[in-house]
Amino acid sequence: AEHRELWVPAPCGKQEGTVRFQRYSAGTVVVLDRLTRMSPKEVVQPQVATLLRYRYDKSSDGASNPRLSLHDQTTVKPALVFGCRPCDARAFVLTDRVFAAGRFVDPYYRARRENTLFASLVCREADGACFCSAVGGGPADPTGSDLLIIPIAGGWVLESLQERAQALLDAVGEPVA
Repeated sequence: AEHRELWVPAPCGKQEGTVRFQRYSAGTVVVLDRLTRMSPKEVVQPQVATLLRYRYDKSSDGASNPRLSLHDQTTVKPALVFGCRPCDARAFVLTDRVFAAGRFVDPYYRARRENTLFASLVCREADGACFCSAVGGGPADPTGSDLLIIPIAGGWVLESLQERAQALLDAVGEPVA
């Protein structure tokens, strides 16, 4: 959380029993034993975002020579989505086809996507209401994830799937499992 915006599944204060992805801060209760109500889509595609800022200055000789300066806002803080499900991470691979590949690329989406790591919590079992089959995956599918959080008796094992995730684990400075 020191170096990245950390998003975790946490209780939503508005509705009892509801879990949503929220920015982590001291005192946030992380819930890993229940499914979230919404995917972590808001991290990469926020409902509200500043895309650019501009400044319009009139020249001293009147309106004949105004100056307009634009400042693009594609620089984003790195983020980590911790505890998402493999189907949510895989869904971003499909979304990438629309917003980050091909002839037309959304630079704001791509900047957030490239700066976001996904640590996916492997599901212990499939559920009839799961989203996995809708995106062509399964409860432990690594597609789209940077790290896998694998539940074992008494804890978890973290498996790095991408080089950038390994760098994050190395920064922790302790054995991973």
